[in-house]
Amino acid sequence: YGNGTGYGGTSGYGFSYPECSEMYCWPTIYTETGELDWDAMMQAFQYTCATYDQGCPCDEQWEIQCDSYGYKTCVPKSEGCWDPFAITCDNETEHVCKDEWSAYCWDKSW
Repeated sequence: YGNGTGYGGTSGYGFSYPECSEMYCWPTIYTETGELDWDAMMQAFQYTCATYDQGCPCDEQWEIQCDSYGYKTCVPKSEGCWDPFAITCDNETEHVCKDEWSAYCWDKSW
């Protein structure tokens, strides 16, 4: 399912969607081989609402739910969840630096 925030109403394509207080969800449709089925998604107007804590439902066969900057989102299982703090630096030449958002390598010569 996709993620976003919205106000509800009617699209230019003639379908209605709900008013969501936090985020709205739409189906992500896959082919039998796990590729995004763009044609099917353009015709599937089944919007629902979710909270940031709950997140949108994921496609159990092809997606996993990840935490991303305060809300839950669905990503392909083949990609996995991105961890901004999972970094490998060369300990001989680099320092590991962290802030509130991510980690990065910094050359020790600096």
